[in-house]
This record gives sequence, structure tokens and C-alpha cells, in this order.
Amino acid sequence: MLRRLVAGALMALALVAVAGSASADAAAKYRNCAAMHKRYPHGVAKSRAAANRQVFVTGRAKVSASLYKANKRLDRDHDGVACESP
Repeated sequence: MLRRLVAGALMALALVAVAGSASADAAAKYRNCAAMHKRYPHGVAKSRAAANRQVFVTGRAKVSASLYKANKRLDRDHDGVACESP
């Protein structure tokens, strides 16, 4: 009984680890801000703090470190938010 419980717990942890790494690898690279705005109209922030600095000016940006890293070149003012709305 204990072995089944431990085996089930390990299996669940393995599935969570695989699901977490798959989403990090799936960070889309956008060609430009117009393409990103179709999916994320307020841009993508690397952290909650960076998103909170923008919220009063542009609206709530999507917070995703991996998505921001994949599109860091689109953050022209280097404030931690790529493609924030004007």
C-alpha cells in the first residue's frame, strides 16, 4: 500500500516537472510588436514588478519571464516590458 502511494506521488511529480519544462520551451518569438499585440495587447513583462510599473500607463501586461526572454529585443526602452502599449 505504501509502495503504491509513493509510486503514485513520484509519478505525479514527474508529470508536473515535464509539463512545467514544456511550457518554458514553448515561448513564442514574435517578429515585431504588432504581431505580439494580437495575442498580448499590453505587452509581456519579465516580472510582476515590471508589469506593475506599467499598469497605470498602458494596462496589465502578461507576466512571463520565458516569453520576455524570447522577445527581449522588442523591449526598446529596457524597462522590463516588451511591446508595452503607448
